[in-house]
Amino acid sequence: ADLDLGQAEFLLDDVLQTDISNADIVVAYYTVQFIRPSERQRLISKIYNALKWGGAFLLFEKVRANDARFQDITTSLYNEYKIAQGYTPEEIFSKSRSLKGVLEPFSTQGNLDLLARAGFQDVLTIFKYLSFEGLLAIKWRCSWGGFAKSSSEYNTRQRLFLPESRSCSQHLAVAR
Repeated sequence: ADLDLGQAEFLLDDVLQTDISNADIVVAYYTVQFIRPSERQRLISKIYNALKWGGAFLLFEKVRANDARFQDITTSLYNEYKIAQGYTPEEIFSKSRSLKGVLEPFSTQGNLDLLARAGFQDVLTIFKYLSFEGLLAIKWRCSWGGFAKSSSEYNTRQRLFLPESRSCSQHLAVAR
C-alpha cells in the first residue's frame, strides 16, 4: 500500500546548517546523541524556534543512567538482549568500540534540561526501554506581560478561546 505523506518534507543535510522554520513537527530519532554536546543546546533551541505554536518535537535518544550501578545493569540487560537476537559477543564489543567517542548520550535529566532551556515546558516521556527513551515536547508556552503562561494555566485561570490560527499573538489577543 502507498503511504500518503501529505506535505511532509524529508531532508538529508547537516541539521546545524539547515534552515528549519514553520514546522508542525520535528522528529529527532537517535540523532541528537551524535551532535557534539557543546552544540546540542543551539540545535534544540533552533528546533523550538522553528516550531509553530502547538507544534511537537519528538526526541528519541539513548540515555545514560543516573549512576554507574544502573548504567552497568542496563548495559548488561541490553547486551543479553542482543545475544538473544543472535549477535555474537564479538559483534557487540565491536559495535560498542565503534561508538566510543562518537555517541555521547546525556542523562534523561540532561535532555530535559536542554528542552527547558530552549523554552519547552510541556514534556512527556512516551517511550522508555532500558537506556532508550522517547520524549514528546509541545510548544504551548507564550510570553505575555514578561512571564510565561501555559495553555493549562489559561484554561484554569481564564476563559480561553482558541482562534483558527494558533500563533501566540492571536492566542493572547483572545484570552479573557
